[in-house]
Amino acid sequence: MERTPHTKPLKTWKKWKIVILIDLIILGIIICFFGFIRPFSHPSIKINGVYIENPRDLPDIYLIDQHGNALTKKRLEGHWTLIFFGFTHCPMICPTTLDALNKMYAILNKRISPALLPQVVFISVDPEHDTIERLKQFINKYNSQFIAARTDNDKIKNIEKQLSVPVKNINGSIAHDTDILLVNPKGKVQAYFLYPHYPESMADDYQKIVAIKK
Repeated sequence: MERTPHTKPLKTWKKWKIVILIDLIILGIIICFFGFIRPFSHPSIKINGVYIENPRDLPDIYLIDQHGNALTKKRLEGHWTLIFFGFTHCPMICPTTLDALNKMYAILNKRISPALLPQVVFISVDPEHDTIERLKQFINKYNSQFIAARTDNDKIKNIEKQLSVPVKNINGSIAHDTDILLVNPKGKVQAYFLYPHYPESMADDYQKIVAIKK
């Protein structure tokens, strides 16, 4: 009888390739579907993304973090915050983005004072599956100092709408925005860092913005 020793790994790899391909296709559809333009006006500094001259107000939010504590707009004030929307079962975008944020954080930790380090917040767009416990396990794989938070389905949809964060669920497959939002100490959206996210580049851009806003 002939043996086929690598059949299962090959089938598993093919399955993941299909999942990733579908994810990318849905992402393309969602960008075309929403077709929105980030609000900005003649940026005074150049970054790999969009710098907003007149920062956007952050909507009132009420989420629960991975420790069971409330995460409100008030908690985002007084320091810089990086916000990324995603979900724990995401096969590619979320893991690579959180890995990049962790590396960026390590770079900044060597360059700037602890007081200027941003807090990093991961907000789930899939509250149906992302429980508090699952969010805690997920975010700890990248950095235990990061915050992972959730709210109910209606509230997260409202936040997505107000912040122009496109999310689309097609037959159970979720496609979501890949941008990272930078919120300033006044609780306003100051910039969008665009995908793909490179740790060194993001660290440089973050320092540019913080320096100009001192």
